[in-house]
Formats: sequence, structure tokens, C-alpha cells
Amino acid sequence: MHPPPMRTIVKGIALALLGFAGLCLGLGGLLSWLGLELSGRGLSDLVCIGGSLLVMFSGVMLLIGIGARLRTLTSKALYFQCDVQPKTARLGEDLDMEVTITPLRPVLAGPGYIRLAKTESFSLSSISTSRTRRRNAEESAYTVVQEVELLTPPAKLRPGMPFHWSACLRVPPDEMASFEREEASASGNDVHAVTWEVAFELRLQGWSDAYKSVDIHVLPINVAPHAVADQAETAIVVRGLLTKPLHLTLARTSVHVGDTLSGTVYWGGGEEGTVWVSAGYRIVVKAETWTTIIGQANFRLAAGGQAPFAFAIPAEGPLSYKGKLFAIRWFVLAQAGEKQQEMEVRVRAREEALAS
Repeated sequence: MHPPPMRTIVKGIALALLGFAGLCLGLGGLLSWLGLELSGRGLSDLVCIGGSLLVMFSGVMLLIGIGARLRTLTSKALYFQCDVQPKTARLGEDLDMEVTITPLRPVLAGPGYIRLAKTESFSLSSISTSRTRRRNAEESAYTVVQEVELLTPPAKLRPGMPFHWSACLRVPPDEMASFEREEASASGNDVHAVTWEVAFELRLQGWSDAYKSVDIHVLPINVAPHAVADQAETAIVVRGLLTKPLHLTLARTSVHVGDTLSGTVYWGGGEEGTVWVSAGYRIVVKAETWTTIIGQANFRLAAGGQAPFAFAIPAEGPLSYKGKLFAIRWFVLAQAGEKQQEMEVRVRAREEALAS
């Protein structure tokens, strides 16, 4: 079997670097010898220095070339293919991964792993106060959600004999769907993301490990709905004392993506006033907060008046989330002058039956 084109390119680059390093080494040695043979003191020193620099440069090129060459060894040890289906999955859905390896020479392989993993990350832009330069603060958290182990203990594989594995991985129904939000700021763009992947890794004794990851997109749809409905989903909830001039009433404090978040706002002030109601979510990273408003309405209410409101939750979410690096919190906020009241809302994945 022919190796993939990228490996061929890497192999060519490695060989070119090794050849160039050898040429520089030979030329450096020649210059050093000529420097010793020349009678002129100044010219001799100059040629010797030039030769020494070429020898040092060739040594660096040699190391780089050897490193690049080592990265092509896996293609000579074995050839492998892996695929995941589906690449767009729902919460609670199964992922089927197929792996086939064909050793090209005897090799001791194992252990191996097939992993379903989630990566939570954020990149924050800021401006340095010293020289007003932009800086990026990046952080990520990698979590292995599910793992299947292969070739334990390690086994010696014979060349030309294909090995095939298949694994079924399930996306947890109560996990976070794929998410990415980019917020523009004065110093740049702030990005928050949750990404998913399925990875295959096989340890090879004396060779570079075989590794490949396949990105998957997880939809905010749950194919393993809860058997008992959340009571908060159907209850009428009132927050705040009725004696206060401003309070909210929500039809539900737990809603699915794509549903309507509805309720009423009550104004009990001494005179007519303008009441604003907005809904959205906040991304919270330590002491930093980014707010996104998905709906807003205003009402002119007399004392003792109330008004209904309704906001559509986007079908793509995001879901309410509390992770290792950041949290996503949904809210409904009522404001009238300096008075305000806020209620937290839980946004869940839409429930959907799994086709048989």
C-alpha cells in the first residue's frame, strides 16, 4: 500500500534536510581545513570561523531532518484507517467507529485506545497597559468521556495481516452540545467553545505511535428523554413578594431549545411606568461575563398592571452549562427605572425519539 501524500511530502522534506545538512557539513569541514592552510592570519581566522558556523548550521539541519524522518516511521511500521459515523450526532446517540490496521513489518503494538472526548476552551483578548500591546489568554480542558481499550497486553503483529476493530461509543444524554461563541471587543475577539472528537491511538514499540482524531458535531437534541418530566417544566412559578412593585411570573423555569419562554410582568408602582423585559444568556469565566440578549420587549403599564411576554429560544441553543472553564446561564430580566428583578432559567436539549 502507498502511504498517504502528506507522509510522502514529509519524507521528501526530511531527506532534503538530511542531504542539505550533509552538504553544509562537508563545505564547513573544507573551509575549516583551508583556514588552517592559509598563511594570512586575518583571512585564515575568517575562513575558520565561516567553516565552524557551517558545521554548526549543518548540525542543526541534521537534527531537524532526523526529527522529520522519525515522524514518517509510523507509515513504514503500519498503515491504518479509521472512520466514525455519524459525524453529526445527537445527545444520547451511538457513534460507530471502525479501525483497520495493516502492519508492513513485524511490530509490537499496544495498548491502543478509542476515545470519545470533549474539549472546553476559551481565548480572551486583552491590551497590555505597559506598551498597549494585544495579548491572548488561552486555556482548554480536555475530558475523556468514554474509552475503549485495545491490545492489552501488547501483541506482536505480523506484516500483511490486517486487524480490524469496531467500537460503539455513546454521547452522554446529559452532556453539553457543540458550542462556539465569538464576541468582538476593543482588544480583539473573545472565543468560547465546546468541541467533540473521537480519537484512535495505538502505541508502537520502537516506532512513532499511530494516532488520528475525527471531529464530530453534537446537536442540542436528546434522543434519550427523561422518563419523568421535570416538575419545574409545567409549574407556574412566581418570584419576589407581591408587595414589591416589580415581579415576574414564568410559565416554566425549564425549557427546551426551540421552545418559547413565556410569562407575565407585573408593575405595582405608584404611577404609570415603562417596564423592559429581556431574555438571554451569560457566559461566565471567573470574574468576566459576556451577555447575549435573544429577545427584548417594553410595556407602558399603569400602577397594578401586568403584561404577557414570550421569547423564542434559538433551536441551536446554547444549553445551560456548568463546565470546568466557563458556565452558561440563561435569565429573564425585568427593569423599571432603578428597580429590577431577574430569574434564572434552565435551557435543555430538545427531546426527540430515536428512529428504529
